[in-house]
Amino acid sequence: MVRSNGSRSACWWPPTRTSCCLTNQPLGTITETERTADLIRSIACEAGKTVLAIEHDMNFVRRLECRVVVMMRGRMFREGSYDEVQADAEVRRAYLGEL
Repeated sequence: MVRSNGSRSACWWPPTRTSCCLTNQPLGTITETERTADLIRSIACEAGKTVLAIEHDMNFVRRLECRVVVMMRGRMFREGSYDEVQADAEVRRAYLGEL
């Protein structure tokens, strides 16, 4: 989206009363991980919106500073803080091939 002042935005919230936004791999080809995470966090905090982000870049997920839900075979596998989920032995075995 290009704003009237010429700046670009990676996120646009439609002018509706929607309280939830689903983003599928919001980084895509964007290399500005910190800025994108900050934008999503500000939408969630300042605008009071729920943002569901499907993302595989774990540095980005860590930067969001939010609850993490790990899915496996279409079902919720684990949930918690980034540190809790990252330290879970079953998550590490399933996703990182460890143990």
